[in-house]
Amino acid sequence: MYKSIIVPLDGSELSEKALPYALKLASALDTDLTLLIVIENPDFPGGPFQKEHVRKASEYLAKRQEWLDSDREFLKYSKQIALTVLVGDPTEEISRFVEGKEESLVVMTTHGRSGLSRLLLGSVAAKVLHRVKNPVMLVRSYGKASTENLEGATEAQAEPYATTFLREGAKLLVPLDQTENSEAAVNPAIELAKQLKASLYLLKVCTPAENTIYPDQVVMAFYPEDLQKKEGQARATARVYLGQVAQLANTEGIETVIQAVTGNNPAEEIIRYANLVEPDFIIMSTHARGELGRLLYGSVANQVLQMAHLPVLMVPTAKAELAPVTGPAEKEKQVNSQV
Repeated sequence: MYKSIIVPLDGSELSEKALPYALKLASALDTDLTLLIVIENPDFPGGPFQKEHVRKASEYLAKRQEWLDSDREFLKYSKQIALTVLVGDPTEEISRFVEGKEESLVVMTTHGRSGLSRLLLGSVAAKVLHRVKNPVMLVRSYGKASTENLEGATEAQAEPYATTFLREGAKLLVPLDQTENSEAAVNPAIELAKQLKASLYLLKVCTPAENTIYPDQVVMAFYPEDLQKKEGQARATARVYLGQVAQLANTEGIETVIQAVTGNNPAEEIIRYANLVEPDFIIMSTHARGELGRLLYGSVANQVLQMAHLPVLMVPTAKAELAPVTGPAEKEKQVNSQV
């Protein structure tokens, strides 16, 4: 599926948080691993100062490789770790390098809660995400977020997550909203689940039922029990849809769990469910190139990225090929389990 995993580093401890995730993923997928660093605008290009910067950058990558080598034997990872030093604008050089390797996955670290928005909106990472067509896994530098206090988590309160990443019995969470954009994550999720021997957790967040106001200002009022009934019907319809998606995974021998919930804030419901089932990472789709800035600004995906305690794999949008929606009776035969 992926021939290589690329980890852009900038010399900071923060960027290095992606390394254990990348190594575990490379080992599980039996793919190559590349550590990449870009020297930005050195004085006197080609002169002694640039050569010194390149030398120091090469030494830095070599030390990071030595650090990863200590885990090689445990993970039984025998592939060569490539080290690449580039000179120029970080966005341009990283994007050019990544786009030259179409079947590659990029793994990058995000800032903690307060810094994530800055990372995604206006930084090198945001620009790379905006430009490349490759899937990108964004890794948090610390643990579980709380939907009760979305701004309250601190690094000191969090637990390391890398130690449990891709443990035996891996789980992948795929939130869907019944649009082609979200369904772009389905096929990559199935392929990853096959290679990682993981289960797929499919989630649909339904909008709460409300009293309806028509253009002539007439209010169609419902009793609370009627609203609850409407919400129950919406969840039942969502489970039929998720059952259809689950069938694709079931035919590949992948275990699936489907869940439909009701909530006003889809991102919070996704995080709440993630905290409950503890998947190894979330898989979501991005818009096509040129649309990512709008996706990340104020969208469900952006909120999930800000709140998630676990890695989020963003895959490019592509039209998903899903089977026709089946009825409830047949759906029950297709889904291995529900929660």
